Amino acid sequence: MEKKKKINLQNITFCIPIRIESPYRMHNLETLLKYLDQSFETNYIVLEADNKPHFKKTTDIQNLSYVFVKDEDIIFHRTKYINQMIHLAHTPHAAIWDTDAIAPVGQIEKAYTSLHNGENTIIYPFSGIFIALNELVSLHFHKSLDINYISLSHLPCSFFYGFYSVGGAYMINIDKYLKAGGENEYFYGWGPEDAERNARIQILEFGVERIEGVLYHLYHTRGINSRDSNQDNVTNNKKEFCKICGMSKLELCEYIKTWKWNKRI
Repeated sequence: MEKKKKINLQNITFCIPIRIESPYRMHNLETLLKYLDQSFETNYIVLEADNKPHFKKTTDIQNLSYVFVKDEDIIFHRTKYINQMIHLAHTPHAAIWDTDAIAPVGQIEKAYTSLHNGENTIIYPFSGIFIALNELVSLHFHKSLDINYISLSHLPCSFFYGFYSVGGAYMINIDKYLKAGGENEYFYGWGPEDAERNARIQILEFGVERIEGVLYHLYHTRGINSRDSNQDNVTNNKKEFCKICGMSKLELCEYIKTWKWNKRI
């Protein structure tokens, strides 16, 4: 049988920040990489930040860079590590991808094409519906990598954040995104950083687009980095979100100038 030709996505880097706190996370990461690799000719950066490395780089995935950062902090500073990956990417675009997020191939290709040919800063490869799959359905997908199976309407699932999720996966024009501040590192640990990012780009009028379709979330257990950690973090993160949302375009531009991390290396 003739091998299927992969879709060329060479001008984008899939950036996957990880903290592997359970076997589910490891399994989901391996599944995501295999799923993407079977359809796309592209680039990957996997950045693991932990007290010791857990991910073992597979030789089957081409153009995969693995970065380990020793980090003794129990809280995973996701925004900081996403910024590091953006600076490491050697492509004009980046796809910031959760370990557990799966999008249909056609939606990813459409999002990439629109980003590459258009003027928007962020493109979400789904319309806003983020479907949480249960453990059994996720296990089947791990084995089959068949997106048609998990898209069946009768399968048990639930929605993440209603009909307008802004988390899980998004693609960026790197230069434009950095001009918009990059990731806001004042968000520490789990919190509303996805909503802040979307709000900030729209306040700045930098351009946001969505691709029709859904995003799927593979099952995993939830630890300290998948929920509110402590009250101080929760309060600080929510204050930062409200602060951004209350700013005018001019105020936000001036505020971003104070962000020391927003410099291209």
